[in-house]
Amino acid sequence: MERLDFARLDVVEEKGMQMCPATLFDRDAMELTSCARTLMIRIEMSAYKIETFADLTKLLREKPEWLEELRRLVLTDELLALPRKFEEHDKRLEEHDKKLDDLSQKFEGFVVNEFKPLKSKVEKIESDVEVLKQDVKTLKADVEVLKQDVKTLKADVEVLKQDVKTLKADVEVLKQDVKTLKADVEVLKQDVKTLKADVEVLKQDVKMLKSDVADLKGESFERRVRERAPSYFGRLIKGCKTLSAQEVAKVLEDAVDKGLISEDEKESALELDVVVTGLSKKQDRQEVVVACEVSVTAHSDDIERAFERASILSRAFAKQCIPVVIAKESAQEAFDKAQELGVVLV
Repeated sequence: MERLDFARLDVVEEKGMQMCPATLFDRDAMELTSCARTLMIRIEMSAYKIETFADLTKLLREKPEWLEELRRLVLTDELLALPRKFEEHDKRLEEHDKKLDDLSQKFEGFVVNEFKPLKSKVEKIESDVEVLKQDVKTLKADVEVLKQDVKTLKADVEVLKQDVKTLKADVEVLKQDVKTLKADVEVLKQDVKTLKADVEVLKQDVKMLKSDVADLKGESFERRVRERAPSYFGRLIKGCKTLSAQEVAKVLEDAVDKGLISEDEKESALELDVVVTGLSKKQDRQEVVVACEVSVTAHSDDIERAFERASILSRAFAKQCIPVVIAKESAQEAFDKAQELGVVLV
């Protein structure tokens, strides 16, 4: 067998010897003890003959305490510390496992209590996001449409600005025109005021003229009837004679004196336009009196006056008196009243 090389052991011995100088006293007690044990083993090993590796293994079986020292010499401090470190590592692993169990339980609780609800919320949010995306897409399309509308509106606004500018110029011209018109209106107001005053005067004048013309027409027509009495009364009487106002007044005064009529009735009878006498064509030539009212247009009041005054003359003259109304025109009411009172309407 190959002879065991003790060079390594020599090195170990030298290493052990080198650890015994003065520096050794600065080491802790364990290092001193290690050095002492190494020396003791070295001394004991000198009593044994070791030529092969088998001799060494046999000796180590007989001296197991040497195995520890050999291990210390062969292995580094780091390798020797590995078992202790492995034990510490195992403890830490156990602590980590325990923490992992706790974390696992917490994680399961988190998944059940928080993650799943959170997942549901996230899924709902994702659904909402999809809806929002569609809405945003629609909004984008609407925004494009709005942009076009705004562009069109801007163009319209520009046109409106030009129109407003033109309108402002037109308004200024209109203001000047209105100002001129106001001045003209004031002048017109004064003119109208003057015209109104003139019209009022004209109305009064026209009214007076109408009254005068009516009087003139009435007087003219009345004079014509008086002058042409036979032609107007020829169908009623013969020998027509027109009595003057003086002749009528004398008969009426005598009648008042006799108490046949009153003073008021006399005054009313004197207002008759025409009074004529003659022989009635219907009553065997009996002398009668005709009380005549002359009017351009006959109304019901003309019929009533003729009837009342004929009654007065009948009592004053003690003769039959025929009431007559002669007119150029007659209202329907005049015809109705004449038929009612028995007045002759010519």
